[in-house]
Amino acid sequence: MQQRAARNSEQIWQLVDAKREEFEALSDRVFDMPEIAYTEFRSVAEHTAEMLRQGFRITENLSGIPAAVIDGRSRRRRAGDRHSWRV
Repeated sequence: MQQRAARNSEQIWQLVDAKREEFEALSDRVFDMPEIAYTEFRSVAEHTAEMLRQGFRITENLSGIPAAVIDGRSRRRRAGDRHSWRV
């Protein structure tokens, strides 16, 4: 697995670098709107909008938490799985 990752690392960094400005702008917007945990309504909207622009399918309001989202491609994922995240 490590050898495979090493073969792809240049391509991965090219993709990251190509989106650098977009992701830095997102980071700046979120940093400028501090919110208390589980009430991150503005920042979760910013993250969700960016993930949708990047081609993710998003499930919002995960487990009844308005600030929780998950990649909507897998129905098997649940809150607490390593592939779920709260933004």
